[in-house]
Amino acid sequence: FITMVICAVIELGPSFDKRMGRRTRITIDKDETNPLKDDENQDLDDLPLSILGKCETEHHLLGGTKKVEMGGNNTSLIFHPLFLAKILDYISRTWGHLYREPSHPEYSWRWEVHHGQTSETMAAQEKLRNPRVPGSLTFENIRFALHKTMMERLEMLPYQSPSKFHDDDEEDTKKKLWATDMLKLSILVSSRHTGLLDELKALEQLGIIEMSKFGGAVLTEDWYTKVDPLILNEMESNWSFERDTNNKFLIPSKVKRDLANYWVKVDSAWALNEDLSEIVFTDEEWNSWRRCFEDEIEKMENYEDGIGKFG
Repeated sequence: FITMVICAVIELGPSFDKRMGRRTRITIDKDETNPLKDDENQDLDDLPLSILGKCETEHHLLGGTKKVEMGGNNTSLIFHPLFLAKILDYISRTWGHLYREPSHPEYSWRWEVHHGQTSETMAAQEKLRNPRVPGSLTFENIRFALHKTMMERLEMLPYQSPSKFHDDDEEDTKKKLWATDMLKLSILVSSRHTGLLDELKALEQLGIIEMSKFGGAVLTEDWYTKVDPLILNEMESNWSFERDTNNKFLIPSKVKRDLANYWVKVDSAWALNEDLSEIVFTDEEWNSWRRCFEDEIEKMENYEDGIGKFG
């Protein structure tokens, strides 16, 4: 899943910022009721995030209210709703008919690798089980929920906040539609439905992506140095240039190229391409970590079940 999100960010991130940048200029030039005029101290660069930050849903849509520690700085992730919708749509159209949710044990292991090193301690039950149905095609029908008119309304959100609507029937309808769109989107990105927001947070905390100016995301310059053997082994087995000559997995060339230029498999270890003596990950260490994690999970399961096994 996390590889799909990386691919979606590569494909959508740069074009999203360009599109929203153009819309910002058009809106400021033509819209006499632009919310900037109501607050001379409003910073143009912060407009999409500041307005979206006022939205209140179960997760404050989109990024939640939790502060994330990164390099000693506190940041709050608030993605533009249109960007999240576009990622959902892209994944649904590209891999929705293929991607199946992992089993509970596999989900727990992947969570440990991608989230466990950066996230706050979570409840044992949350760590043990995939909140979605294992084996299900989570993204298969998501694209049908994101219809054209909804996407158009989401695109206008930063520049027409509900607080700026007038009190008449037409504007009241707009507010209701906006609220419905936001509620639907907050459900779709939640842990129980797709887990998209969890993966974006993990990628940001790992230093693989960063927030862009208009509430989207782009890859960091050295993103390929931050990946783990889960992604590297997946590449080696399935979608590297050598394995997937016809690109049936639909992985962008940039992902393959960046990883292939930086990493190389030497015997049973991943090393830096520029210095083969610089071993970063070994299969032995990786497998040992997984065995220790599985032992921990077994103890947690025993505790949850009340069996009380020891030894």
